[in-house]
Amino acid sequence: MESSDVELDLQRSVQAVLRELSAQAPALQRNQGMWRWSLHKKVERDPGKSPTLVRILLRELEKAEREDERHVIIPLLHTLMYVLTKATGITEELYRRTYAFCMRLLTLPTPYCTVALDCAIRLKTEQAVPGTLYQRLVIAEQNLRSELYPYQERVFLFVDPELVAPSVCSALLLEIEAAQVQQTPEACMRYVVSHALQAALGEACHTSALQRKLQVTALPPPLLVPTQGPACSH
Repeated sequence: MESSDVELDLQRSVQAVLRELSAQAPALQRNQGMWRWSLHKKVERDPGKSPTLVRILLRELEKAEREDERHVIIPLLHTLMYVLTKATGITEELYRRTYAFCMRLLTLPTPYCTVALDCAIRLKTEQAVPGTLYQRLVIAEQNLRSELYPYQERVFLFVDPELVAPSVCSALLLEIEAAQVQQTPEACMRYVVSHALQAALGEACHTSALQRKLQVTALPPPLLVPTQGPACSH
């Protein structure tokens, strides 16, 4: 797909997210979150789209700030941070713009300033040590224990069937089942090492060669040790 086609496709998806966030019809409100989830999956399947999506999301956030459309800011900012956490090859200019945007939100009341401060801290952490946010995401999502990051997180999801559409529940169940594919802590470690090197080296990283090398290399005893919960999935 040409770069212009990729951008147009992502732009359409982001516009669908914006319509979803502004929806008043109950039928549309019941499916809230599906477009954002679909957007996450789209860049997970093709990480090369991430820089383009970051630019689009940042542009829409800056527009929402100018037009004082606060109801879209936090959902879009969470989506942007998720993409930045999973992506590699993001330019310093995009990081600077995102950080500047977060700093401007500090003048707004809670919850905007609270969310913005958390995002700004995470951005600085990622810029200082590329790959850190992804490692923490893997540790948190897969309920792993790490000597370098000893904190544990628990996520509880309470679903009200009166508010959440069956299609959303079905998609969530499929996602959880897919995450339980048999993978070892060593596989998680490979993902983290690969992501960290790609994030640090940028275009200088030969990704395909790195992946092949990691697959045939015996890694030391993993720093990521499972406690309980689903197996690691990429």
